[in-house]
Amino acid sequence: MGKKTISNSDITDWVKLGSEITGSTAGALIGSYFAGVGGAVIGASITPLINETISKIGGDFKNMFLGRREEVRIGATFSFALNKIKQRLDAGETPRLDSFFNMDNGNRPASEEILEAALRLAQREHEELKIKHYGYLIANIYFDDSIDRAYANFLINIANRLSYRKLLLIELFNNTEKFELYQKRKIDNTPPHIVGGVDLSLYSSNKLDLRAPLKRRKVDLSVEIDELELYYLINKESGIKIKPLADSFAHIGLTNIGSDLRRLMELKELNTDDLEEVASVLRYKE
Repeated sequence: MGKKTISNSDITDWVKLGSEITGSTAGALIGSYFAGVGGAVIGASITPLINETISKIGGDFKNMFLGRREEVRIGATFSFALNKIKQRLDAGETPRLDSFFNMDNGNRPASEEILEAALRLAQREHEELKIKHYGYLIANIYFDDSIDRAYANFLINIANRLSYRKLLLIELFNNTEKFELYQKRKIDNTPPHIVGGVDLSLYSSNKLDLRAPLKRRKVDLSVEIDELELYYLINKESGIKIKPLADSFAHIGLTNIGSDLRRLMELKELNTDDLEEVASVLRYKE
C-alpha cells in the first residue's frame, strides 16, 4: 500500500469534537503530527498501513448521520487510539507485520474491520468512561500479531458487553493482594484463621459460591461478578492461594482471555478512586 495523506478536516474535526472527553492534553499530543494542529501531515509519523486505515475509516464516519454526542464519543476514541499509536511508535515499537492491514481473499483488511467495530461501539456507548479504553484496545491490537482477526472481533464484542464497573472488577481481580481483598490483623483467639502467624480473616467475608452477604448488600455487583465468570474472564481458582480463604474473592484471578482484555484495554489506567469504591464493597465484613 502506498502512503495516503489524511485531509486536515477529516481528522482534525474528529480530534476537536473528541476534546470534550479527552481534554486539551490528548488534543495537544495529537496535534504534534497533524497538519493544521501544529504539526506535519500524519503520514510522516504513522506508518503507511495504519495511515491508510485511519484515513479510510475516518472519512467513512464523517459521511454518516450522527448525533452530536455520538460525534464526540467517536472523536474521543480516534484521539485516544491515535495518541497511543504515537506513543508506541515514539518508543521505537513497530506495528504488526502480518497480513492484518492487507486485503484477505477479497475481504477488506482486518484493521479496518475492527476500527469500524470499535468506533460503532463508542458511538452508542453511554458509559463514556469506557471510551478511552476502546481507543487503547484498537491501538494495541495494531501492534500485537498474536491477536488475529477472529480473536480481535471476539474481544471487541466482549468489551461491548462489559459495564464500566465490570472493567473495574477485572482490574481488581488481576491483583487481589494489591487491592487488599483480604485483611491482615494481629493474632487473636481465632486459630482457624491463623496462617504463618498472621490472621488472614477475609475482609470481604463473601464466598464466591455462597455470596449471601454480598447478594444482600449489593445484589447487582454479585450478578456482575457472575457474568464475568460466564464470559470466561475470571477464574475462581486463581489468585492468592492461602488457606483457609478458599472460595473468597482473594481466590479469583483472570483467565487468559481476561488477561488479554485487561492488557489491550490498559485497565491499569482506570481511575483509582473508582477502583477503591468497588474494592471497599468486596471488603465488606458483616
